[in-house]
Amino acid sequence: MLLTAALTVGFVASNAGVAAAGGLLPESFTGPLSFWSTETKDTVNAQQARRVAQMPGPDGLVLSVWSATAPDGTTCIAPLFEPPGDLDLPAPVNSTLAGGQCARPEDSEPFASTSASTDENDRHTMWANAGNAARAELPLSDGTVRPAILTEGLFVFWYVANRTIDPPTLVGYDATGTMIAERSLPDLTGLEPRVVR
Repeated sequence: MLLTAALTVGFVASNAGVAAAGGLLPESFTGPLSFWSTETKDTVNAQQARRVAQMPGPDGLVLSVWSATAPDGTTCIAPLFEPPGDLDLPAPVNSTLAGGQCARPEDSEPFASTSASTDENDRHTMWANAGNAARAELPLSDGTVRPAILTEGLFVFWYVANRTIDPPTLVGYDATGTMIAERSLPDLTGLEPRVVR
């Protein structure tokens, strides 16, 4: 259903969010976000989507997180892979949606309650509740440690799974840099391309 890809270090985030330039967003972009309207009974409109964070992605792409919030505080997010550029660039013509969710403020969960999408190449994109963590990292089997994006109360990240080893863990830290939690990620290898919640 939804497709994804793999990661490098570095990210940009904005707590305030940045409006997408250029007026109405094209249907080719908002169409895949129609689940926002369905899940929120039309209280979240994809036309109000904004890029709120970005990190490097595969093959010269970036992983961007798009978001919109309803008057009642319900917030929907959608990670997607797109060509690089500033947060305030217009919506991309070509992008790959990598899942997403809608949640009310009262739905907040502990650190690392995770949802994810996977593709046919075992590339996983995940979003995990921040809980009381201020920062999170993903130590990978090759010895690298990559940061997760913190935006809208979620850590968003992606990696390529290795079928011969266990999935990585997500490690959370408080504002002082003290590790407060470590959570194993779900094993999605071998599943049909889809979103797992």
